[in-house]
Amino acid sequence: MRKFVTKVALAAGIAVAALPVGVASASATTSPGGDAEVRGGCLGKICGTVLNKSGHDIWAIRTFDSNGPKPGTEWRRLKPGQKTPKNQDWDGVYVECKAKGTLSTWTFPGFWWDEDWKGKAGWWYKISTDQDIHVEKQYC
Repeated sequence: MRKFVTKVALAAGIAVAALPVGVASASATTSPGGDAEVRGGCLGKICGTVLNKSGHDIWAIRTFDSNGPKPGTEWRRLKPGQKTPKNQDWDGVYVECKAKGTLSTWTFPGFWWDEDWKGKAGWWYKISTDQDIHVEKQYC
């Protein structure tokens, strides 16, 4: 339902979106060798968050640089049902198993845009500050 409502609301707001505003890409960058967008901190109350709705553990990754997860950065294990704190900016997720879920992007003029997301086993995925990633299922 959220996907439908946000798409309809976004379409209705396109005329307002004529102002020049930078909006992040709605796709996650994959590793190894994927490009990482370097951004830090939250944008107002919008922070990159990771949510584990699957039946297996995942790892949230705190900081990326242009080569991927920054050396020495925090990796937080998220058990099923856990998520990163809303007031902290997390830059990515690592899944051990083949996974799928939703990638949500906060877009101008103020709507969440949801997309289906799929992940390969043993890969990390970059998200932007204005994105949430929900890992809904894993196939181990």
